[in-house]
Formats: sequence, C-alpha cells, structure tokens
Amino acid sequence: MAETDSGRGGAAVVAAAVPSAERELAQHLVALHGRLQLREAELAARVASYCAENEHALRDVEQELESGLAALEAAMATAHVALLPENVAAANIVSVKGRLDDAMRLNARSCLVRGDPSLK
Repeated sequence: MAETDSGRGGAAVVAAAVPSAERELAQHLVALHGRLQLREAELAARVASYCAENEHALRDVEQELESGLAALEAAMATAHVALLPENVAAANIVSVKGRLDDAMRLNARSCLVRGDPSLK
C-alpha cells in the first residue's frame, strides 16, 4: 500500500507542476512571438527601403534614357538632313557619324552601368 501512496504523491507533484510549466511555456511563446513581430517589422522596413532605392535608381535610368533618346533623335535628324541630295556635298559626314556614334554609346553605357556595377 505504500507504493500506491507514493504513486499518488508523485502524481500530485506532477499535477501541481503542470500549471507552472504551462505558464512558463506560454510566457516563452509570447516572448518568441514578440521577437518574431519585431524581426518582421525590421524586415518589412528593409524591403521598403530596398524598393524605394530601386525605384529611385529606375527613375534615374529612365531620365538618362529619355535624354539619351532625345540626343539620338536629334543626331538622326541631323544625319537625315545631311544625307539629303542637296546637302551631301556640303555636309561633314564624319562629324555627323561621330554625333550618331556618341549618342549610341551614351545610351548603351547608361544601360550597362546600371546593370553591372563593375562598368561604372
């Protein structure tokens, strides 16, 4: 009968320890949840920052490409006029070609530099 009493006593100790263990576990889970929420907020802020940086960089590229396109269109218009039959004799074809080459190089470099930091 002593075994039965000691068995019941052990069960009582375990039963008394369960609420304490549950409370500790719940507190630990709440603490972990809080840490996860903080980390989530940090990561969300980083993502927002990266998005803003990329948006700014894309706007810069867009502006560079727009100005480069305008320069290319102007160079093409100059080349077109220079190649008209009545202008060919007086036109400086080397200069016109140089202007076209410069406009093309500028546009290509804008795209490449943005895509590959080693080209800056």
